[in-house]
Amino acid sequence: MTNRFMKYRRLLAIAGLFLVTGGCTSSRMTVQTYRGQLVAAYCAFAVVDIQNPDVFEEGVEWRDGSGTLHRNTFTVANICDFYKAGIRVGETFEYRLKQVPSEKDCEVCLGYMETPSLRKTIEVIRKTEK
Repeated sequence: MTNRFMKYRRLLAIAGLFLVTGGCTSSRMTVQTYRGQLVAAYCAFAVVDIQNPDVFEEGVEWRDGSGTLHRNTFTVANICDFYKAGIRVGETFEYRLKQVPSEKDCEVCLGYMETPSLRKTIEVIRKTEK
């Protein structure tokens, strides 16, 4: 009977370990990357057009100053961090979403530009080729 009890305890310990480590799946640890294109930037404002067809619904429609309709856009919330990446209007880049902005105050001009209402904090991973 003690032999059975020991086997049961060992099986229970293995099952518990599996359940605890099962929560650390690779999909949870992998951060999704996205592709975007900077379609407008002025002073403290930058507008990104989402280039991934599978996540178009994560953007909003926005009409730029010339009247062009962009269907999958957002405004960059952490503008200081974004400008450090050196992305220029028209360039595409890979990025990931960040939960908390890491930026501090930075100097920007006092101009204004109408932007999409959706704001996202992102981290630029790298510029991409067209």
